[in-house]
Amino acid sequence: MSGCRTARCSWSATRRRPWPALDAFTYPELKEAVRFILDDFYLKRGVTTVSDLSTPTAYRAMQDLRKEGRLPTRVRMNYFVRDPKMLDMVEASGVTTGLGDDWLRFGAVKFFADGVWGTTAAVYKPFWNGSGTTWMPNNTGGVNYDQETLNKLVLRAYQAGWQVQVHANGDRAQDMVLTAYEAAQKAAPRKDARLRIEHFAHFLVQDPERTEERLQRMKRSNVIISPQVAFLWRLTDVNVREPDVKFFPMKTIIDRGFRPPGGVDTVGTQNFATYPMFSIARAVNRDTKFGTIVQPEEAISVMDGIRMFTIWSAEANFLEKDFGSIEVGKVADFVVLAQDPLTTPKAKLADIPVDMTILDGKLAYAR
Repeated sequence: MSGCRTARCSWSATRRRPWPALDAFTYPELKEAVRFILDDFYLKRGVTTVSDLSTPTAYRAMQDLRKEGRLPTRVRMNYFVRDPKMLDMVEASGVTTGLGDDWLRFGAVKFFADGVWGTTAAVYKPFWNGSGTTWMPNNTGGVNYDQETLNKLVLRAYQAGWQVQVHANGDRAQDMVLTAYEAAQKAAPRKDARLRIEHFAHFLVQDPERTEERLQRMKRSNVIISPQVAFLWRLTDVNVREPDVKFFPMKTIIDRGFRPPGGVDTVGTQNFATYPMFSIARAVNRDTKFGTIVQPEEAISVMDGIRMFTIWSAEANFLEKDFGSIEVGKVADFVVLAQDPLTTPKAKLADIPVDMTILDGKLAYAR
């Protein structure tokens, strides 16, 4: 949700002339861009609450939109903390998880432990030639923090009352995050911390001893597995041949008792994936955009896919008391689909149109 910050922007498809670069939106432009994204990319696709990771200026825009009665969806505002100085600012603000109301509420502090699979994710075994776009021999990726620094950052955010979520794609980075979480819980026990690992289970390495221990550690510490199955769509016919890897193993983690929230981690990369039925279709059908079926034994039911984007997402964000299911006492947020996803042919799940989106019992969008 930010402007183009690169030296060059996109090229015109017809005249082959570069558009002028924008260093930043003006504030009115940014506010309108935020409104447009929440409306077109989420509300019109049946999403009533967005768990966001934007800048303080974007969150200011959301507050102003709400005052004007133009905020399209509810938003859970999360902070991406890049370094200790940013954490100083977050701590000094006095803001913490849960502050706010049903429309705008502060969520989690997020750290990045490593990068992306195939190139910069921190792994134990060197990447396979074919797993990433830029392959180097004997590459085991890298981490943004050593263990001691990560432990300190997580503990500070944790003790300040924040929910903590850490980006960790590689198995080595995931073990580091679990070590930091275990240290924090030992130093300051909290019964219901709901610590999360973002992107866990995108690529579950079939290393029986370490992988099993990792899953058991997550279960013991009640760590939330937060994968984005929409990215299965992007796997190439080369990627899916990678040995000793489970790709987005949703059935495995659900069968073990985890309740993964639905998420997409995208606007710029796959903006069509903000429609929850797109992710549900991938989890059910296990298909890529090239038509390949990937490890069909990991397919889940449509109902579990729906749970990922409703009650399990609410639980992962401390919102289940008011959101996530249609019950007496909860807010009346829901989507009306043109067809029943439980009876629609599985191959057509992502094609079901949204007829209406209801917020607080009021019609917010109609097709």
